[in-house]
Amino acid sequence: MLGFCDAQSVLEMSERVKAADMRLMLDFHYSDHFADPEHQDIPEEWINDDAKQLTERVYQHTKDVMSLFVEKGIRPDWVQVGNEINPGLLLPMGSRTEHPEQMTAFLNAGYEAVKECCPECQVITHLSCGSFPEYCDPFWEVFFENGGKTDILGLSHIRTGMPRLRSIRAKSRQSFFIIR
Repeated sequence: MLGFCDAQSVLEMSERVKAADMRLMLDFHYSDHFADPEHQDIPEEWINDDAKQLTERVYQHTKDVMSLFVEKGIRPDWVQVGNEINPGLLLPMGSRTEHPEQMTAFLNAGYEAVKECCPECQVITHLSCGSFPEYCDPFWEVFFENGGKTDILGLSHIRTGMPRLRSIRAKSRQSFFIIR
């Protein structure tokens, strides 16, 4: 495991962040390791689950962690449901190209769990390579076509500046963050 990955360690670090009067973003990777566009594996404990069970697992895991935070008085300002999920998440079950409905169901389950526990939290859907339309636009198209829910579009690796960002904003009518 990298860094602060279990719920208790993340909670302890988050308490320090809030005690320092800083804003907090919590990021769910839904993986046994750091998730990125090339690594969106199903956690070992969930590997034999079908799509319906995975949807429930995403919901329950998110709700359990968010409930722990709220019980301790920690309310994140932003919550990322997934990390750099251009190809989807929980692959192959949540593949953007092969199972876009399931991908969206997984993400919406996380969104609903966050909002149930902490309605004021802003949920971020985070993609990498935000400056390259060929990597992001196919995701946004299937995500929104299948009823995807998000408050903020999160993007990594912005290199080409404002024209691309304005295009994303115009298409989606969503706020966006540059995550890194």
